[in-house]
Amino acid sequence: MILNTARRKSSPTRHRKFGYTDPAKVRLFQLLARVAAALIILVGILVIVGWYLDIPRLRSFALSYPSMRVSTAIAFIAAGIYILLSVRPSANGIARIVYSVLRTITASVVLALGLIRLIAYFAGFNFDFDAVFLGFPPAFDASGTDHSIPNTPFFFTALGVAMVFYDFKIKRVYYSQLLILIAALVTMPLAISYIYQINLVGSTSFSAALPTLLCYALLIMGLLFARPTRQVMDIFTKDSAGGFLVRRLIIFAIILPLLVGWIILLGFRMGLYNNDFRYLLVVNSLIAIFILLIWENAQSLHASDIEQRETELELLDSQKKFSALAESNVIGVVLADLDGFIYEANDAFLHMLNYSRLDLAGKGLNWHELTAPELRKLVATKNRLLMRRGKVEQYEKEFIRKDKSRVPVIVGKTLLNREQRLFIAFVLDITERKRLEERKDEFISIASHELKTPLTSIKGYTQILERVVAASDNKAAGALLAKTNNYIDRLSGLIADLLDVSKIQSGKILFDFTEFNAYELVKESIEGIQNTAEQHKILLKHPVHIRMRGDRFRLEQVLHNLLTNAIKYSPRSNKVVVTMAKSDRFVRISVQDFGIGIPAKYQTKLFNRFYRVESAAKEFSGLGIGLFISSEIVKRHNGKINVESIEGRGSIFTVELPIAGPIRTKI
Repeated sequence: MILNTARRKSSPTRHRKFGYTDPAKVRLFQLLARVAAALIILVGILVIVGWYLDIPRLRSFALSYPSMRVSTAIAFIAAGIYILLSVRPSANGIARIVYSVLRTITASVVLALGLIRLIAYFAGFNFDFDAVFLGFPPAFDASGTDHSIPNTPFFFTALGVAMVFYDFKIKRVYYSQLLILIAALVTMPLAISYIYQINLVGSTSFSAALPTLLCYALLIMGLLFARPTRQVMDIFTKDSAGGFLVRRLIIFAIILPLLVGWIILLGFRMGLYNNDFRYLLVVNSLIAIFILLIWENAQSLHASDIEQRETELELLDSQKKFSALAESNVIGVVLADLDGFIYEANDAFLHMLNYSRLDLAGKGLNWHELTAPELRKLVATKNRLLMRRGKVEQYEKEFIRKDKSRVPVIVGKTLLNREQRLFIAFVLDITERKRLEERKDEFISIASHELKTPLTSIKGYTQILERVVAASDNKAAGALLAKTNNYIDRLSGLIADLLDVSKIQSGKILFDFTEFNAYELVKESIEGIQNTAEQHKILLKHPVHIRMRGDRFRLEQVLHNLLTNAIKYSPRSNKVVVTMAKSDRFVRISVQDFGIGIPAKYQTKLFNRFYRVESAAKEFSGLGIGLFISSEIVKRHNGKINVESIEGRGSIFTVELPIAGPIRTKI
């Protein structure tokens, strides 16, 4: 079964890309963007404080470096706030509007400060923004020369434009990122000049404050990292060979040339060689660096390629096995997404619903539309469980065939891709099993009714015989009749249970809801069982005296079943503990035994009809319908029944019932 990529374009999920973006790396980059923004804001605030309090060290971080301007610090603070707003969690409504307005304001501040200083610089105006608007000392020297550099206003102008159009794209390309990279290239020579301690083009007008350069780097990093899934940063977040390669190379591509260049420059300054030899060393060093990087990454890619080929072989083997299963026509196999779109299905599934491959390839099929309307809420619940756990245990549902008839099925699902919400489902047609169950239910119903009448007569005759034997004072015959009555009662109980099962399956079981005392119900149930339980002592803890509403007879039937099971399955114990508890709306009744316990793998099936644990079935008699009937009665009361058990240590069955009782009167 091969995924039909041509049909995928028309699916409801066509906007999703099949990629390898690693969410953990995205979160890491966004965290780094927040840290960068916080540092930028901190530096800007320290510089402004340094100007106001006249602390030179805060203005430049080192007395030998020029001071950062106040307008530059304000621009950095605005840019830092912009980055924090850009990596915010998704917002809706008013919050989204507020975020958008604040981002626009901060971007406009950065752009305005950059443009004003850039225009003044190229127009030749001796215009000092800090002195004119902020009241700080001018940056001009005694001759009226402005020693500020064009890099800073150009940097802020380029980044201001990029910030204003940060989310604007043309044909899926964010050109704002191009402006960010241009700004990075412009400021790179300044950073290198500080590292190498050289003066660019022999002029002080091309120097810059150290905190300014640090903020340049942080600002560029913050703007790129804030949205790491866009073009420039997207490859860094990929969990693929390309992503691995770029993350591995980028650090070496920056550090190695800087380190080699610094070593060559140091040797030149020490007089170890002349200028021509320095150029030769630069060329040879670059060649060596490239060869080293190519060799190192070739080794990594080679190892990755071997691992990938081994994985492909394993995948091919798995695919052959899966294809054999998919095309076996024994079980339906479906590839779909949680929006309901079916990408592919095998012939067994299509035949099950009377559809053809033309139907699948044409208008397509939808999982939700094929599901019986009354079961779509169940499917939605199962889908939520699928997203949480990655798989869903098998459950029953009905599909609607092409001819509008219905087919009962058992479905199991496994999540294939969480991001794309793709799952694979295995579908088994249980039409024949349902027919057999209906025949079995019909037989049980007929047999139970047919047995009930003669059994009632036998019971009557036995009671007459008891009176006759009692008059003749024949003790041996009396003991035999007592045993006969006991077996008749057990058979009557079995027939009554079978009739209840039949009524439950047909939806005809009725309830008589009245008000009664919960404690009296539990007390009388315990007394009824205690009279026949010679080995076990039934203890009641924390009795709750409260009136509740329900069918007293049916609830007594539930407690009777739980108590008899507790005694039956704890042959080596001598007690059973019944505990009552109350909350605002519910009464809880727990029955605890100290018997054989139930293995964890069987506990979810205990309340199924005719289900019995294999290990217990060999030692203890029964049909496996008592807990099924009890579960259905409790459900009818809008309550819950569950089990906690440890194999070899016993079990606790808990019934939770609403005090106010249910609303409906039929199952």
